[in-house]
Amino acid sequence: MYIVIDGEIELTVPRDGETVSLQTARRGDTLGEGAIFHGRRIADATAVSDSRLLLLSEEDLGRLRDQYPRIATRVYHNLSRILAVQLGKATSMVAFPPETQEPEESGAATREP
Repeated sequence: MYIVIDGEIELTVPRDGETVSLQTARRGDTLGEGAIFHGRRIADATAVSDSRLLLLSEEDLGRLRDQYPRIATRVYHNLSRILAVQLGKATSMVAFPPETQEPEESGAATREP
C-alpha cells in the first residue's frame, strides 16, 4: 500500500482494449490498499508528475499491530473506511455505467417564485 506524499498518480485499468482512468491520487490519498488483503493488484499506477510515496507493506502493518496495537487499530479502521468508499464507487459504476446515464437537464428542478 502506498500513501501519496507529493505529486499525482493516475490509476487506470484496461477495458475492451482501451485504458480507462479510475482516478488521480494526490497528496494524502492511498493506493494499493486492496492488495494488502487479497494479494493482487487491481489497477495500474502511473506518476503524472514528480511524486513521493510512502510504502507500507503487509509486514510493516504486522509490526505496527504487534508493537503499537492502538495505532494499528486506527490504521485498520481507516483502511476499512477507504475500502468501503471505494466499494461504493465501484458498485455505482457497475450499476450505473456512465454510458447508460441520461444527461442532467440544467435548471429543470429550479423554479422561480
